[in-house]
Parts: sequence; C-alpha cells; structure tokens
Amino acid sequence: MKRFFTLLIGLVALVGTASAWGDLYLICSQNSNWSNTTYTDDFKFTCVSENHYRATIPGSYINNGSWYFRFRDKSSDTWQNISPESTENDWLVSENIVSTNWQNSNKKSFYINQNADAKFVHIYCNWNGSKWEVSCRVVTTQTSYTVAFTNPNGWAAADVHAYSFNDGVRLTDAWPGTVMSDLDGDGVYSIIVTGSSEIAPRVIFNDNNSGDTHQSWTLDVVDDAVYDYSSKISSQTVNMNAYGMATYCSPYPLDFSGIEGLKAYKIGTADKTTGVLGREELGKVPAGTGVYLEGTANGSFSVAPTATATTVTGNLLKGVTENTDIIQTDGNTYTNYILTVNASGNNGTPKFYKVNGINGNTVLANRAYLHILEPNYSIQSMWFGDDELTSINALDSRPSTLDQAQPIYNLAGQKVSKNYKGVVIQNGKKYLIK
Repeated sequence: MKRFFTLLIGLVALVGTASAWGDLYLICSQNSNWSNTTYTDDFKFTCVSENHYRATIPGSYINNGSWYFRFRDKSSDTWQNISPESTENDWLVSENIVSTNWQNSNKKSFYINQNADAKFVHIYCNWNGSKWEVSCRVVTTQTSYTVAFTNPNGWAAADVHAYSFNDGVRLTDAWPGTVMSDLDGDGVYSIIVTGSSEIAPRVIFNDNNSGDTHQSWTLDVVDDAVYDYSSKISSQTVNMNAYGMATYCSPYPLDFSGIEGLKAYKIGTADKTTGVLGREELGKVPAGTGVYLEGTANGSFSVAPTATATTVTGNLLKGVTENTDIIQTDGNTYTNYILTVNASGNNGTPKFYKVNGINGNTVLANRAYLHILEPNYSIQSMWFGDDELTSINALDSRPSTLDQAQPIYNLAGQKVSKNYKGVVIQNGKKYLIK
C-alpha cells in the first residue's frame, strides 16, 4: 500500500484493516504521571492479522523509571481508553500475557520497568473473544541494514531522502528523513538504517515533496538491497557466449563475488608495444562500471544487486547502458577498442580490436569497450598475457578431462590442435596440457 506524507507528520502510521473498535493506539506516560503524556499520539498499532495488533517503541523511552501504557480506540471522533481488567491499578508486562477487557477507565494501565539494555519494545495485543490479551517483548539487539536507491525520477542529489520506520517508530530523521549519499557519483544513493533485529524496518524514498513522482512506495527493508521507485531490484541475468568471454555494464551496482563459473575483471593496463592487457578481479561493482567477464561457455548467471559496492579506480573499460556509437579516436585524447570476433582478418579469434576507423562501431547496451587515453594507438589488437592464470576455475592438469570433440584455445584466444602443449581453454575452463 502506498503512503503519502506532509511535513507535519510526526511518525508513520502503519495500519492495515481497521478493527471493529476503530484504530488502536497506545498512550503512555513516565512513572504513571498522566499529566505529562508526551508521546500520546505517537504509537499506532499495526494490524498484523485479524484481531492481532502490534506496536513498537524505542527502548530509550523506558530507560528512565517505568513507562505506563493504556490503549486508546478511535471508533468515531471520541477517544476511549482500554485498560486492564485487574482490580489493581497496574499490571507489569514482562514477557507475560495480561488479560484485559473493554472499559472506560482512566485509572488502570500496564507498565514496563526500566530496562537499560532495551533497544526496542514490541507490544502485542490480541482480541480473544471478550478480552484483550497483551504481551510484550524487550529487544536488546538491533541490526544495521544498508540499502540503496536508484533515483529513477532524477531527483536532485541534495533532495534524495530515506524515511525509515519500524511499527511506526521513526528510525531516521523526521520527515522527509535522512539525506542519502551518492558515494560513487553513479546516481545510486545509499544509507544505513539501524532497526529492530526481530521486525525488519520499512522505508520510503522521497525528494521532500508529495505526490506520485516524489515518493516511492512503502518498501520492506532488506540488507544490501537496491530499490527503484516501486520495488526491490531483482538479480540480473548475465549470459556468456561460446568463448566464455564478454564485457558487461549494469545500471545497478552488482556483486560478482563468489559466483561459481563466473569472474569479473577491470582492465588496468594496456601495453602499446606488445598489446598485452593487465586485469584485476572485482567483486562488488558500482552501477555503470564496465567489466570484462570470463565464465562457462554459453553459461547463464544470476548476479545480485548490492548496496555496498565500492568505487573502481584505474579501469580502462568504459561501460554503456544503451546502444552507443563510438569512433576509433578523436585524434587528440583517446583510442577505442571493442571485444569482438568479427574484426577483419582475425580468423574468428576473440580479442579487443581497434574500432573501425571509417564507420566506427556500435557498442550494444549493457556492454563495455576499451578506452585508452592516448590518441592513435598504433597496435591493432590487444589481449591478456600468457602468464595470467586468473582462470574462472582452478587450473586442471588432467588432460583426460578435455572433451576431444570440442575446440580448444590458447590464452590469446586462438584455436589450437589437441597436440598443443601449455595452458588452454575449453568451455570456459583452463587446462594444463603437458
């Protein structure tokens, strides 16, 4: 369900289906001093299921003396108190169930003793026939969640906020929340939210304005997740070609670490004399970063978005997220290369070949090209050195594991015979033939 807010809102109300008694609230006071009910309207219960309600308060509210609570119902415009059934004035709630019934009483309440270790207190209410059953759970641990937002509506960087809450308890600053940071300058904003370890927080991304284009939907917080306007971004599918090689670029930050059969690299060096490229394996990659991939030939991989990517520096690969026409060189600052098997006279060998000097080339969406910051680079093709054994799988020295019916390639991407000695690649795996 989508929620809209104004600057006058204090805390978010997360209420589902209304009960037969109207909306259920807590009213509270410190040390039973009802004349000082500072937080009277702050705590509105969430309707968890039929006749079952839950409210959360920060533990800091009960770290000074005892905090006393009553229920309040707004079935119309008249507030009514709902208090314990006991003949005593107060009930101590501490992991115990307290039975109550419907009363208009200003005297009775339940209370929670001071708890210096409390981070949050979850209060549960269930209407059981003719009585309320009340229980309480003190949470002494909390969890930090890192989340990211892709800002699909192009909000100004200074206005991207996250407003997070847990059962109505505000976890970030007052509306519109806390300003998010774009650490990598890639249009993806991140923030750390600390909330209850038992009930995950919720978040609304906004630009300090109201309306459909200024606020996201109310979203469940998942650690290390990336969101757009309406949902959590799902894992991205990366497909490899028959050579087990590709370039890639995503509009979302992705985590390539620990994926069996797939590795991502940046290209950090390019020797203009030998054409040898130097690479370095990457894990979490910011949005818009070009990477070189090695993986199982014709394999398909699921790569999860991440909110904790770090900046990649010294990368000669330039990524694109839409079809982009490029030229070979501007004659002053750069020379471009693309990964292809179709360059003239290369016999189908995959390498980074210089862009067509007459017509240029088109780099397809979600791919990358090699951008050398030197004009008119003379070498026609570039590839990785034979001494780089950063294979996508462990080097296998057992020749018997080779499929004799399938072609094999050397580390330069050239097709070789079965009698070739040295390191070869077949179906995306490296083998040592002695």
